[in-house]
Amino acid sequence: MKRIMAIAVTIVTVAALSSMGGCATLTDTPGANANRIGLTMDTNLRQIPSGAENIFLLDRPSTLTNAPVPLH
Repeated sequence: MKRIMAIAVTIVTVAALSSMGGCATLTDTPGANANRIGLTMDTNLRQIPSGAENIFLLDRPSTLTNAPVPLH
């Protein structure tokens, strides 16, 4: 019984210690992290007007067909 408990404690300890490390790597510098965050924010902010047009239904209808589509 002691052996099973020791194995269980060891497994839990290894799992806890491995999950505390996170995803940090030595190649990810603070400058690279700031650049990635800046690019992400820039991309997201550029997409706001397009998203607003879709939300308020200001975008043009699709022109995938030559025949007019009747509105109900």
